[in-house]
Amino acid sequence: MVVSWVSARIGPNEARMYGNAARPRTVNSEERRNAMSRSGYSDCLEQGALNCYRANVERATRGKRGQKFFRDLVAALDAMPEKRLIDGELEEEEGAVCALGALRKAKNVPLEPLRDSDWDELGKAFDVAPMLAQEVMFKNDDDFAYHQEETPEQRWTRMRRWAAAQLTPDGAR
Repeated sequence: MVVSWVSARIGPNEARMYGNAARPRTVNSEERRNAMSRSGYSDCLEQGALNCYRANVERATRGKRGQKFFRDLVAALDAMPEKRLIDGELEEEEGAVCALGALRKAKNVPLEPLRDSDWDELGKAFDVAPMLAQEVMFKNDDDFAYHQEETPEQRWTRMRRWAAAQLTPDGAR
């Protein structure tokens, strides 16, 4: 059975194995395929645990904080002067950003204490469950349902559409 996406948060054993070193910056397609995901998602998860994790992501998305997060994300994407998103990091030195980076800029969250791999801190910075930060990183960088060579403009369009689709009609349950 082929699964087009995978979900699991890296556990303490994997964190010890990989250490706290920063994720390598991916430069080309070959390196991108071999690099560890920023989202920390893995395919080393049993079906029951995967189902539980996905249900928790769904609940976090539908809750008040999740809905506010996605409203803010859509607004941040809409406010971008250039409708382009990078993958692999929050922000490049030149100022280009991923979806979470756009939200960080819109909310004036300081970049310095934030690290892509620290989902708890990202969750605190954006006032959401850490798994929502992971989900956005996965959708921005690794959603394998899309061609790996999409342009930054195509990534912006896809992420804007996806973020808007997460909003419920009533805003939160």
